[in-house]
Amino acid sequence: MWQRFSIVAILQVAACAHPVTHPRLRAPNPNGCYAIVFEEPSFGGAGDVLNGPARLNGLDQVPETNQGNWRRRIRSLRVGRAAAVTAYVDTAFKRKSQHFAPGTEHPQLDPAISARIQSLELTCVDRPSVRR
Repeated sequence: MWQRFSIVAILQVAACAHPVTHPRLRAPNPNGCYAIVFEEPSFGGAGDVLNGPARLNGLDQVPETNQGNWRRRIRSLRVGRAAAVTAYVDTAFKRKSQHFAPGTEHPQLDPAISARIQSLELTCVDRPSVRR
């Protein structure tokens, strides 16, 4: 009898399960003015593309992102080749900040700022033209 009950219980649980789908990242700005933020070190966990230029006074409701709330969640980031990022540990661009240069990757943010970022500036920078 327990075998029959176990099989029925497993079938009921399996019937209620829904496939897990992860939202896709938005496409980065093709001109290179973007940053990709991640909630875990080494570019792990949830991630989102922030296209620039953007001045985000607070990260609790970031428009046009899959996650929406990035307040105190960013632990690693990639900066596009035509972008510069300044991250602040307080809203309204206050207190300690850190600057991230164009075309750089940061798999592990400094402990003073990791998972503490509450506002962010993403500026587009002119790339020098390539001479041939």
